[in-house]
Parts: sequence; C-alpha cells; structure tokens
Amino acid sequence: MLIVHTEVVNNNKKDPHIWLSPPLVKKQIRIMARALIKIDPAHKDIYKKNLTRFEKDICKLDKRIRSIFQIRDKRKEFLVLHPAWGHFASAYGLKQVSINREGKEPSAEALANLLHYIKEKGFKIIFVQPQFSRKKAETIAREIRGKIVFIDPLSEDWEKNLEMAAIQISRGLR
Repeated sequence: MLIVHTEVVNNNKKDPHIWLSPPLVKKQIRIMARALIKIDPAHKDIYKKNLTRFEKDICKLDKRIRSIFQIRDKRKEFLVLHPAWGHFASAYGLKQVSINREGKEPSAEALANLLHYIKEKGFKIIFVQPQFSRKKAETIAREIRGKIVFIDPLSEDWEKNLEMAAIQISRGLR
C-alpha cells in the first residue's frame, strides 16, 4: 500500500513554523501588540503605530507572494526534506511533501513508497534547510535525476527570505 506524507502540516498542532505564513504572522503580531499594550500602556501609541506599519508590510509581502504563485502550472505539491513549510503551503494553496516525518528519516519501506510517489509526480527539486543533513535528499536527488535547492526558514531577513522561498518553490512547481 502506497502511503506518502503529503498532508498539510499546519493542521497538525505540533508544527511550530507559524512565522512562515504571513497571514498567521499578522494574527501573531496583533496578539503581541495587545499583550504589550496591556503590560506597558504608557507606550500604547508606539505599539499601535508599529503594528499598523508592520501589518501594511505583511499585506504587501503576502500580495507579492500570491502574485508569484499565480503564474504556475497546475502542480501544487513541492518536495521538502524537513516539513517546515506547511503553514506557508497552506496560505498559498500548496502542499508540501516531506521526506522526513516527525523529525525522523523514513524507514526503508516508507522511502521506497516515497520514491515511487516522487517519480510518479515528476518531482525534480528537493528543498532542504541548511540546518539539516542533506544526505538523504542527495540520495533521492540522484535517484530522480533531480537537484537540491536550499531554502532557510530561519533566515534573519524574514520578508526577503519568504519572497525568495516563494520564488524558489514556484520554480520547483514548473
């Protein structure tokens, strides 16, 4: 029986990568602003001003990312080594297919099933975080005659990083 881990990870409450979804970040910053105002009401105006400015920046980023994904084939799945991009995928109507699951590499049987699925779907790019060993991804890339592309969910420049990740993922969908 072919079982491949393709569900949208953010439906799993264990996925901590909420900063990779601009719509979720927008919710987060509102909660943070309310909390800051509650504990430091003397600076309420500063918090509100910064919240408004950051919300505008997030909306612009979200719009740019949506425009990146408007120009693509019907493919919606992208292949990742580590399932960090579930919230991002969900926000933009995509689905990540993860090699690793629950922080572990797949068993031999799961890997065989996954390879069959990857070949059937025609994946040629595996997205890898620089924080993880890429050995398994390199093995799979050789097997499918594909390549590895690095996208970093922990990059310091959040806005630029998400836009660049969107561009890379969009290319991988072609």
